[in-house]
Amino acid sequence: MTNKQTILSALLLAACAVSHAAQPGLIKQGSATGSDGWKLTYSAVAKPPLAPGQHIGIQTGASHTEVPGAPPVFHRFFADPVNRTYFGYDVVVSAGKTNPAAVKFQPLSLRGDQLPAEYGAAGFHAAAIPRFPAETFHAGQTIAVDVLKNPATGLTVVDYVQVTLEPQGPSREKDTTAAASAVAKTIGNPGAPVCIELFSDFQCPACKIFHEIILPMILTDYVITGKAYIVNHEFPLNMHAYSRVAANYATAAAQVGKYQTVADALFRNQQEWGTSGKVWDTVASALTPAEQQKVQALAQDPAILSQVQQDFDLGMAQPVRQTPTLFVSRGAKRYAFPGPAQDNYTILKSLIDQLLK
Repeated sequence: MTNKQTILSALLLAACAVSHAAQPGLIKQGSATGSDGWKLTYSAVAKPPLAPGQHIGIQTGASHTEVPGAPPVFHRFFADPVNRTYFGYDVVVSAGKTNPAAVKFQPLSLRGDQLPAEYGAAGFHAAAIPRFPAETFHAGQTIAVDVLKNPATGLTVVDYVQVTLEPQGPSREKDTTAAASAVAKTIGNPGAPVCIELFSDFQCPACKIFHEIILPMILTDYVITGKAYIVNHEFPLNMHAYSRVAANYATAAAQVGKYQTVADALFRNQQEWGTSGKVWDTVASALTPAEQQKVQALAQDPAILSQVQQDFDLGMAQPVRQTPTLFVSRGAKRYAFPGPAQDNYTILKSLIDQLLK
């Protein structure tokens, strides 16, 4: 690949782990893990996939730096022996009081002579790259980074990266609870071009209509066909007495792989539990006895409660002014679509179709 233009930009794909082991165009995948338990997993993918016999002569890998008292830093680097250049980026993990931890991108802090010896990059010069995005992501989310692009051919190398905290005893397991719940609250393939973020309230009548009528249409038209995926966010309104309890249970149910099943039950029986306050009865009806025990305990877990609050805070920052509200995005293009319903579905379809062009 010659006449390369190096590009570095980040796009949040979803709060979930994605396996690219069988993805066409896979160039290399690997990981780097520190003694502190933080792990960076990466998959470099060529788009479109290379033809048989073609290859990209770029070496790539990752390493980890640990400094006492400082945040963990991962180094994701690429070396081009033909042009004798190297480039890449750092991923900094801020594991303070927030859960999940914050993940930020920064310019690569390594010199050529600090790359592994097998790269032979001591005499290479650093390639110029644009400024990094200011977005802050969360541990557990999969992020796509465009690292190379050939303007002549349109061939792009996309780096899929994810930072996770590997379980090392009960305390580490709690730290990963929120990230694992977020994984199960995504519908569809996070590699799909369009992301649809849904902010919803289980006790909202309009959300019930959306869930039972409009959501199946979106699934049929876009999710099943691989054109879009959906990220569910909880947005329990204060005016609804039991909606946050329902959100807590549903998010806890995600830990046992039953988020969608519980969501279906909650919306189907909304009038009943919304009047009686017996949210658990509805949730329990969608679970096995073993799952009931786990979900009841998880619904009190601070990590689960924190995730629901983070969803709500994210919605407030957008801002979400009514439920349900969708945010439809592809790359840097992102549009709010409040109040999706039967009478405006054709407009929503037009928006998604435009983003797919």
